[in-house]
Amino acid sequence: TPLAKHGERLNYDLGIYAQDSWTLKRLTLNAGLRYEKLKAQVEAATAPAGRFVPERTFAAIENLPNWSSDWAPRFAAVYDVFGTAKTALKYTLNKYNLARTTGIADQYNPLLTQTAALTWRDVNGNDVAEGARGCNYGTAGLPGCEINFNALPSNFGIAAPNEYGAYPRTWNLEHGLELQHELLSRVSMGVNWFHGNFYNLPTTINRSWEAPGDPLLNPNYVPYTVYNSLTGEPITVYSRSAEAQARPTSNLDTFDPERKRSYNSYGMDFRARLGAGAQVFGGFGFEQQQEVTCTAPDDPNTIRFCDDGDNGLPFRRQFKLAGSYPLAYGITLSGSFQSVQGSTSLRGATPTSANYMGITRGTTRYPANCPAPCPANAVILPTTFQP
Repeated sequence: TPLAKHGERLNYDLGIYAQDSWTLKRLTLNAGLRYEKLKAQVEAATAPAGRFVPERTFAAIENLPNWSSDWAPRFAAVYDVFGTAKTALKYTLNKYNLARTTGIADQYNPLLTQTAALTWRDVNGNDVAEGARGCNYGTAGLPGCEINFNALPSNFGIAAPNEYGAYPRTWNLEHGLELQHELLSRVSMGVNWFHGNFYNLPTTINRSWEAPGDPLLNPNYVPYTVYNSLTGEPITVYSRSAEAQARPTSNLDTFDPERKRSYNSYGMDFRARLGAGAQVFGGFGFEQQQEVTCTAPDDPNTIRFCDDGDNGLPFRRQFKLAGSYPLAYGITLSGSFQSVQGSTSLRGATPTSANYMGITRGTTRYPANCPAPCPANAVILPTTFQP
């Protein structure tokens, strides 16, 4: 398909920052304020017709995004607990806006490169996929129409896959509390806690499958019961109806005010200067990120396990150790060791053979020893099931 020159333009990405500090006896305060603006657009473009798309002409699309007046305050306080300059209590409160420049506008470019996988059958045996959009494929391919264009969206190649929903910039508010103490000369140790909450989290909704009200009662889906093959527990999953599946995709990128994400971290660290320029530092920590995504209006299958607060997720453990030593001729020898536990989130975990079973619709069956009420040896999902 011919593709003319196209792309996005970053109109501006502006950041202005002011900061000052004050010392009041044993208390030091540091405050700052950052002002940010970001604006981008898709350039106007024209592309000639090709085998799979007609000639396309698009005007410029502005305000992709237009984030203005995004304030980001910063605050830090340090208190010398005993007045000996050996024990410090630190607190921070900072707002961070999502760091983005280019890339947002290009997602909504109608000339964005798109791909589609279609069934074809070499009817005349010449190793060429013949046919054009609108041709009659029949049931298994006909001469001159060997590609099944029926599965190709009607707006393929002439519209961006997603529509920009003018969503605001994502931001997070972080708290930090740390106690640091000098144990020995040139050896310090600290304990810390960090907490963060995220706001304006984005989401994508397929409006062809969207329905108001209770997601579990979405009329575009049909409930179907499957069973836990280890316990026999019945589980309700939802299959898209044939009517909903036939509708063209209409994705809206927006934000979900009910979607939540929080982060907690507890840690202990140390730092030591061993002399001759040598340093060693390290520590261990426990961290946990939880999300709530229980407002999916276009897919009831995402409701199960949608609240991490109810999923009993453990904290992820990590340990770090590093050191450096200066050698001659300006060369520094350094090394590090890090041990980080894998993701504890149900969303981020990589399935393993211990907790995951691949299912082929219409083929995979329940094991013969599946406990009741699980139907042993029955097909788990029919061929018509559309998740």
